[in-house]
Amino acid sequence: MQMQAVQSSQINAIGYNAATLKMRIEFKPGSLYEYSNVPPDLFEKFAKAESTGSFFYKNIKPFPDKYPYTKLVDAHGKPVDSGQQTSGGAQAEAVVKPQEPDPLPDPVPTPPGG
Repeated sequence: MQMQAVQSSQINAIGYNAATLKMRIEFKPGSLYEYSNVPPDLFEKFAKAESTGSFFYKNIKPFPDKYPYTKLVDAHGKPVDSGQQTSGGAQAEAVVKPQEPDPLPDPVPTPPGG
C-alpha cells in the first residue's frame, strides 16, 4: 500500500486500498496500524483534513468495532508477532502515550578519596 506523508504532530503517513477498504496509519514515532472497513469517503475526508490527528481522534479512534485494526509494526520499527497484534480499544493507549525515556545509566563510581 502506498503511503503519503502528512503534516501532523501524531501521524507520519497514511495510506489506503479502496479494493480492500483498508487504511494504514504510521504514527509517530513509527508504529504502523492497519484499519479495516474504512469507506473511501472517510479516507478522503481524513486525507484532506486540516488536522489529520484531530480527524483520527474524533472519527476513527472512538469506533474500534466499526473500524477494527491490527498493529503491524511497533514504535521501534519491528514487525509485531501475530500473537501480539491488538484490536479494539487497547490501541488508543499504545498510540497516545509518549515513549518513556531510557533509564539513566548507573553513575560513574567516585574513586576512593575523591
